[in-house]
Amino acid sequence: MIATDIPPVDYAELFASIDTLVRTTFLVYAILAANVAVTSLMLLIDLKFRIIDGALDGGLILEHSIRMVTNAVAAVGIAQTPLAIAAFGFLLTTLTLRSIDRADVV
Repeated sequence: MIATDIPPVDYAELFASIDTLVRTTFLVYAILAANVAVTSLMLLIDLKFRIIDGALDGGLILEHSIRMVTNAVAAVGIAQTPLAIAAFGFLLTTLTLRSIDRADVV
């Protein structure tokens, strides 16, 4: 296939693929955010009962709270890495398959 035989890019299909990718990504991020919110709520309830039981004093409460927030942020960061790789792979695969579908194979 010569470079002049390449069909023009159909921007409507390209934007539809990107739209699908963005919607899927937002859905996954919403699920992750709900998961972090529920986990944080459970940790706060645990922190409350530790304070009520007297297991934590003033200094340990602050340390435990900082560790809890750090763990929640780290969990989201760890979850975002494979999601970004999968989203990029999905976009490349979609664009490749659509370009193969349009190409004239001799």
